[in-house]
Order: sequence, then C-alpha cells, then structure tokens
Amino acid sequence: MEDRLTRILFIEDDPSDLNFLQTHLSAEFYLELEWARSGEAGLEILLKHNHDVCLIDSDLGSHYGIALLREAMANGCRIPIIMIASESDYQVNIDAMESGAQWCLFKEHIKPGVLERTIELAIKQHRTRNQSRLLNELSRLINSRLDLSSVFNASLRALQENLELHRLAIFTYSEDTEALLLACATEGCPQLKEEVPIKDTRFQHCFALQNPLYTRDLGEYPSIGTLTANGIYSDVLVPIMCGNMPLGGMAVGRSKRDAFFPDEVKFLEEVADQLAIAMHNTQLYTELQEAYDKLGKSQEKVDQQERLRAMGTMASGIAHDFNNSLTPIACYSELLMTQDEIWSDKVNRRRLLKSILTAATDASRIINRLSEFYRERSPDDTFQPLHANELVRQCIEMTQPRWKDQAMEQGKTIRVESDLLAAHILPGNRAEIREMLMNLIFNAVDAIADRGTIFLRTSSTRGELLIQVTDTGTGMDEEIRKRCMEPFFTTRKNGTGMGLATTFGTISRHNGRVEIDSSPGHGTTIRIFFPIREEAIVEQTVEVPAPVKPLHLLLVEDEPVIRETLQEMLKVDGHSLEVANNGEEGIQVFKRGKFDLILTDRGMPEMNGDRMARIIKGIEPEQLIVMLTGSGEMMKAREDVPDCVDHILSKPISATELRRTLQQMTELKPAW
Repeated sequence: MEDRLTRILFIEDDPSDLNFLQTHLSAEFYLELEWARSGEAGLEILLKHNHDVCLIDSDLGSHYGIALLREAMANGCRIPIIMIASESDYQVNIDAMESGAQWCLFKEHIKPGVLERTIELAIKQHRTRNQSRLLNELSRLINSRLDLSSVFNASLRALQENLELHRLAIFTYSEDTEALLLACATEGCPQLKEEVPIKDTRFQHCFALQNPLYTRDLGEYPSIGTLTANGIYSDVLVPIMCGNMPLGGMAVGRSKRDAFFPDEVKFLEEVADQLAIAMHNTQLYTELQEAYDKLGKSQEKVDQQERLRAMGTMASGIAHDFNNSLTPIACYSELLMTQDEIWSDKVNRRRLLKSILTAATDASRIINRLSEFYRERSPDDTFQPLHANELVRQCIEMTQPRWKDQAMEQGKTIRVESDLLAAHILPGNRAEIREMLMNLIFNAVDAIADRGTIFLRTSSTRGELLIQVTDTGTGMDEEIRKRCMEPFFTTRKNGTGMGLATTFGTISRHNGRVEIDSSPGHGTTIRIFFPIREEAIVEQTVEVPAPVKPLHLLLVEDEPVIRETLQEMLKVDGHSLEVANNGEEGIQVFKRGKFDLILTDRGMPEMNGDRMARIIKGIEPEQLIVMLTGSGEMMKAREDVPDCVDHILSKPISATELRRTLQQMTELKPAW
C-alpha cells in the first residue's frame, strides 16, 4: 500500500459476490468501498471519478460487464477498471483487456492478498501510463510554442483535463521583488493574489530545498487556513528551477486530505522541469530577438550612414555640375540682353539659344539624379525587370562628379571605360542594384592614388548575367581580400566598413554570387553574377509627339514668369486658356466655365494646388487635373502623388513633355 487508503467502486448485482470481495480485502486497505447494484447505476457513479479503482463483475445479468466497460471507456473514464470473472474463460480475459480493462481476475484464482496487490498494481500502472502520455503531450505542447502565456495556458488545460485537481496555479518568479507573479490558474479556483511575496512562506522553503513540498493535511497549519476555508485540504508546491535559479512555481491542490500518491508528486516535478525548459527557451528566444532587433536597427543606421555618405559625395559633385550648367545660361542670356548685334546674326543667335536650352536640360537631369537616389526602399519592394547596361550607364553618369571633377581637384586623373554587352533582363530591385554599383565605383576611386582607370563590363550567358568592375588601384593582399565583405571591417581611416558588406547583402538578396581578384599593386576586379531571365532586351525608340487638337485649358500658377512661359507654349499649339494666380481664384474661374484640362502649380499662397484639386474633384469627379511641380520626380520616387490629381509633370517643363502629357490626358478622355 502506498501511504494512503484506497477508494473502491464495486459494480455487482449479486450480494454474495460483495461478501466474497469483502472477505479478501482487509479493513486497513480501503478508505471506502461503494457498491453499485446495477450496471446503469454503476456507470453513473463511475463517470464522476470519485474513486481510485473500479471492479466490475463480468456477468451483470441484463447489463453485460464487457459492454459496461466499453461504454465507460467511450465516455472518457479515467479510473482503472479490473474485470472480475466467475469462471476461467480466457475469451473474457481477451475481451476485457482489449476493451480497456487494466486487469482481469478469475474468482477461483483470488487468494488472500492477491486482490489487494492486483488493485495496487492496477492503480499504479494506470497512473504511470496516464502520466507518461500526459508528459509527452505537455512536451509537445510546450515545444511547439515560444509565447510563455500560451505555454502556461496549454499546460494548465492539459493538466486540468487529466488530473483530479481542485486548484492549479502557475507563477513566474520576479527577482526584483522576490515574489511570485500569477501567470494563470484554473477556473473556479479560490481567488489568488496577483503577486505573492515568498519571504517566510512555504514556497521559500520549497525553493531552498529545490524539491516539491507536499502538505498532506492543510488543516494542521492554522496560518494557511484560507486554503481549507476554500475546500483545499492537501496540496503540492513545486519549484520551477533552472539550475539554482528560481523561474517560478506551481501550486496544486485537492479537496481531500492525503490526496496525492508519491508518483503523482514526482510527476508534478517532471512537469515543472518541462515548464522550466520552456521558460528558459522563451527567455533565450526573447534575448535573441532583442539582440536581433538591435542588430537590425544598427544595420539600418549604418546603411543610412552609408547612403548619406554617398549622397553627400553626390551632392557636392551635383552642386559643382549644377553651377557649371548655370554658367552658360547666365552668360548667354546676358549677352542676348546687352548685345543688340547678336539678334541680327541668325546663326549665332540660334547657337546661343541652343546652348541655353542644352544647359537647362542638363541642369534638370542633374537634379533628377538626386531624386533617383532619394527613393526610399521598402521591405515590400518587389523585383522588376532591369536593363543592366542602362543601370551601369546611369551610375557612371551619377558618379561622374566623384571620379572626374573631385578627383581632378585632388590631383587624380581617372578614366572610366565601359564595355556593355549584356543582352538579357536582370530581375532585381533597381535602387539596391544602383547603390551597389555606385559603392563599387566609389571604392574604385578611393583605391586609385594618382592616375588610373575604372573599367565596367557587362555580359550575359545562358542562366547568368555578369557585372564586372575593375580598377587599376592599389589592390588588396590575400588577408584583406578574404575579409573585405565582413561588416565593420575597413582599412580606411574614416570608413564604416559597411560599403562592401551592404554590397554583399544586395548580391545575396538577388540570389547572386561574387568573385574578387586582387593583389597589391595590380588593382582589383569584382565580378558579380546574377540569375537572369531568358528574354532579350528590346531597344525602345522615343517618338516626339505631335500637337493634340486644340483644347480649352485652365492654367493656375502664381509665378508670373512660369505662367507667361506656359501660356506662350500652349498658344503656339493652338490651345485656348484661362489663367488664375492662385488656388482660390482657380476655383472661381472653374465654376464659371467648362475645361478639357486643368494645369495647376502645387505650392501657391492662400490655397495650394492639392487643396484646390481636391475641391474641384469634389464638384466634378471626372475633371482631369495635371499638377506642375519642381518636386515631381521626388514625389514619384516617394510615391507621394496626391490622389486628387491625374498626372504629375515635373518642372522645368519642355514643350515635348507638355505635348506628351496633353496627349496622355486626351487618351484618358476620348470624348474630347
């Protein structure tokens, strides 16, 4: 016997069999022996789970014992059942064991002590089997979750469904307050405090011993009378430990005294070990996630610093180029205004005006370089078909201030040559590939000390596209070559060590690979291979649009010079128009007439173009509106286009772009 008396249910319709049973059980063996005189009554009592074991006679008259056993198991019986058969019928034995009986005994084999020993073994085997199954289930539940609240709740439900418990509470330990914090508890559980200090409590003793503390009779401890007042008469406190460090605890209570078997206490300790693993894993995961988040933020910060550094380099060069472009505009305009004889020389006049137009176009392209670089990358950016040759040409142009003008100011002479033979599409993120190429060009410039060449080459074969950057700079030794792609590794005094690391990240995200050849004094060659699409690049021709048929337009612009310029350009193509100086005036003019198209500036006093467009769209949703702005390219790059306009036209505006825009708007409104 295992330290406590047994509660037995006997389902039998013959009183003589009850007497037989009682003669083979000592009064010291059982706490309670309840007799059910029929199968129906016995099943109802059995499913209340108030007993430790149930004995069923195989012959119950109209309610056959095997059928009763099957019905009990089908209804979720959690009590071990021993079948008692009158005669040695091995088919009964087989049927009983297959139907879920823990044991089958024949009356003729029952001797003094046999029945008691069989009951003890049946109870123990049943508990051991259930505990093993439950422990495996808990392990599966715990290992499939990383959220601690989910782990606790899943464990609590599993224990509550499989154990007869009056109370189950799971706590976490707060080292700061030296208290237990309630994580979860069974429903209907006597109300518990959210925070329980452990000083001078049974839990403190429990943590000191690092073992479960089983209190067989809580009534013997008046200081914890609140438990007995709530119907809890025995409990087990189980520490949840990681080595010598407390992580939490479990409080498990039952409504009877001496209600826990020793193997149940051991089982609860094993459950606590599983919870300790889950809590420790969750703590490690949380720390890892925090470290990963910090690393991600650091990476973003370093990436941003790299972009700002590159942008600063570009900005200084762009300022240089922009001033160069303004020089012919200012000089030739002054000549045309002050030298009357130039107007009489038609050839010279056209030459000067053409130079002014070319310089203005160059200035516009210079500003657009920044807008291309400014576009922020989004995690949702998808790969798009890219022309590698076009990207390389663009990067050579965008970096020209660095490798040409600034290099010459530093006493360097650098030539950039290219051999662009790629004939296939590269699927990728345009902004990332462009930044990668610019970083490689900047690194090549830094590697050239006095005079040198940077050579860019593209080619494509079946399956791969090659982008190669070669410089005739100082080169790298073997150790530096192996480490040059590592984050934070740099040989430059003011370098961040993230330029080539960022490049490597871009290559990896595009499923590419990289090869680096370098040696001191012989320069460096970086070859990047990307997977490609098996479709050839088709060169597109740009047609100069013809003027559309005359339209009736509303022009809203606060700058007189721009307003007059646009008026002249539109009148040349035969359009009629009305003008307004600001948004409020534009709305008044709109209400007085009907217009095929409205052209409006964005930044205006009193009422800006966005608000005016929104009001007009509210009056006439089908009205087409084109917004004119000097920030057009950056707005497109940031995807910051107001939903109340149909098209963005970037300043400075050329006659060609204006005609193309009017043509596109005409196609949107075929009723014109």
